Amino acid sequence: MNILLFIHLVGAGALFVLSLWTFIDLWSGKREVFRARAFQIGGLFFVQVASGSALTLSDQAPSVVAYCSKMGLYLGVVAVIEGMLFEALTRTAFPLRPVTVIAGLSLFVIGGTAALM
Repeated sequence: MNILLFIHLVGAGALFVLSLWTFIDLWSGKREVFRARAFQIGGLFFVQVASGSALTLSDQAPSVVAYCSKMGLYLGVVAVIEGMLFEALTRTAFPLRPVTVIAGLSLFVIGGTAALM
């Protein structure tokens, strides 16, 4: 479980740094990196969902409310950032299909974990 916690904490730090970096890129108008940022944030989000779900399931007495509130926080942060990137890139340049698949897989993991609790 220690390696899982380490992965989760490193992922949280990476998501935080990448989020700040994305806001700076959005502010400065670096359109050439927006598409890559959408993929990177989506991938880190999936790592966070998977590692957080595994940590929750390995807990002795997992709480559905605590789990859902934490996942809701991650969903909210990622939705705001991805939404800003989507708006900045418009529908033609935004990698909609891959990001939608990553989001769908993440929601599947969240639902499956909540069902197992």
